Amino acid sequence: MLSGSDDGKRYMLKNNKKTIQKAWLDESGDAGLKNIKGSSRFFIVAMVYFNDIFDFTELELIINQLRKQFKINQNFEFKFSRSNNKLRSHFLQTINNLPFHFKSIVIDKFRVKKFNSAKSLIKYAFTNLLTDNDSRLNNAEIIIDETVVKLHQRIFNSNLKKELSVNYVKIIKHKRSKGDIRIQIADMTAGAIFHKFERSNDRFYKIIARRGKLIIVK
Repeated sequence: MLSGSDDGKRYMLKNNKKTIQKAWLDESGDAGLKNIKGSSRFFIVAMVYFNDIFDFTELELIINQLRKQFKINQNFEFKFSRSNNKLRSHFLQTINNLPFHFKSIVIDKFRVKKFNSAKSLIKYAFTNLLTDNDSRLNNAEIIIDETVVKLHQRIFNSNLKKELSVNYVKIIKHKRSKGDIRIQIADMTAGAIFHKFERSNDRFYKIIARRGKLIIVK
């Protein structure tokens, strides 16, 4: 198992960051509101961020080392839904040794009746996650996996900014997860949380639990 850098213990002891200036977001589960076969009960959005002292060049080196360990292509995209249990565990154990933190909103769609569409659910999830004051966003840049909002990204950005204080978010970007390991970390984090609630199995979530906070809506 990889342990990350020699500075891992130092990183784990320091999370003095009061504000967040850059964060990456992804989701797990679906936003559909009909209780039909194949639809998830829970909808998860996870936001990950890092201590300012961390050099992302080191992150790429550590993740590439993990790829070599598993003999997978250096362009391999880590996605929770496409990874086997061994790779899931090793990936989460690896990032757990880095200055990585997360916040996630967990919505039980079967019990919360305030939404009239998938769009309203997505808007609610992002707004409440981004306005949480425990490690508050500060004039931040947020990067969202572009598949979360497949269409009308400008409208989504505009509507979201209307709900946020001008001091919270400066820039909203949508990027392909394949080209950004930090979005992939958000995906793997969201997947571990989803597995805990949707599958009632916290084996993956327990690896990173002390790294973050859950906002549970039910």
